[in-house]
Amino acid sequence: MDNATKIKLLSIIALITILLVTYLAALHIDSLAKARYVFKRNSRSVVGKDLSYNSNLVSRYKQKVRTEVIDAKVNQKYSLTINSTYEYIFQYSYKQNLLENQALSVQIFSQLASREDPILVVVRQQKAVLSWQLPLLLETSNGWQEYSSVSRQLCTEPLDRNVSVEHEFFLDVSTSDPENLSFVASVSPIADFVVGLNENHTVALTASEPKYYRFRFPEDIENVLLTVMSDDNYCMSVSVQNLSCPVFDMDRDLKYGGIWQTVMSKTGMTISVMTGQVSSNSKPKSYINLDIAVKIHDLDLKLNEVEEYHVRFYLGLIVLRVIEIHIGYHKTNLIPYNSKPP
Repeated sequence: MDNATKIKLLSIIALITILLVTYLAALHIDSLAKARYVFKRNSRSVVGKDLSYNSNLVSRYKQKVRTEVIDAKVNQKYSLTINSTYEYIFQYSYKQNLLENQALSVQIFSQLASREDPILVVVRQQKAVLSWQLPLLLETSNGWQEYSSVSRQLCTEPLDRNVSVEHEFFLDVSTSDPENLSFVASVSPIADFVVGLNENHTVALTASEPKYYRFRFPEDIENVLLTVMSDDNYCMSVSVQNLSCPVFDMDRDLKYGGIWQTVMSKTGMTISVMTGQVSSNSKPKSYINLDIAVKIHDLDLKLNEVEEYHVRFYLGLIVLRVIEIHIGYHKTNLIPYNSKPP
C-alpha cells in the first residue's frame, strides 16, 4: 500500500471518528435538553398546582371582613346574622353606682352554629376577658353535650357609695362559617346580686349558665356559714373566691379559685376572714364571691327538663343562706388559704 492510499484511509477513519463523536455528543446534549424540559414541565405543573391552591387559600382569606360596631343598650335584644366576612362588636357603657347591688349577664343564643364552624364570643373588660363558643361543648360520661345558649356574668368590683365610675366593655361575635348564621345577643342586670346575712337566696341555673353572687362581711362579723340546699339530686360545685377578676365560674375551672366542694342536695361551708379564706388586706367590709355551677357529667340522673328555644336545658333551683357563727380556735390551727378540703 503506497503512502497516498494510507493517507486517504487515515483521513476516512478520522472523518468517521469525528462524525461518531459529534453524533454521540449530539445525543448527550439532546438527552440533557429532554431531561431539562421534562423537569421544567413537571416543575411548572407542580408549582402551578401549588400556586393555584395557595391562591385559592389566599383569595379566601383575602376576603374583606366587615366589622359593624353597635352602640348597644342594656336590656335590649339584638337578633342579627353573621358569616365569615361579617362580624359585630357591641359597645356597652354603664355607671357602676346605678348597679351597686347588681351584676351584668351576657346571654347569646344560636341554633344554627355547628362544631366545625362555631360562633366565637369574646367579652373584653378592663380587667378580664371572657370567651366561649356556640355551641358550647361540655364533656359528659356519654360524650359531649352541646348547648346552643350560654349566659356568663361580667366581673364587677364594689365601689364606695359616693363614687360613680363609667365602665365600658365590648362584646365581639364572629364566625369562620361562610354561611349566614343567625344569633340573639343581650346584656341584662342580675337583681339581688348581693347576698344578705340570714336571708334565703333562690338561684336557678343550668350547666351552660353558671351563677355567682356576692357577700359582704358586716364590720362586726368574722365567721359565717354558707348553706346550699337543693330539692334536685344532681351534682353541683360551690366555690368561695376572693373578690378579684377574672371569676372562675365554669365547672371545669371552678376549683382554681378559692375554696370549693361538690354538693348533691345540701352542704355547708364555713367562711372566715381570719382563716385567710378572705384576704387579710381586705377593707373592713370584706367582699367574697359565691359561685355555683352544675357538674355536667351528672346528666344521667333524672332532672327537670325545660324546653327553651328548642334546646334542652337541665334546670335546677337551689337556696343559698349565709348565717353568723361563732368559732373558737387557736392561731396554730389556722387553715392555709391554698389548702384543699379533705
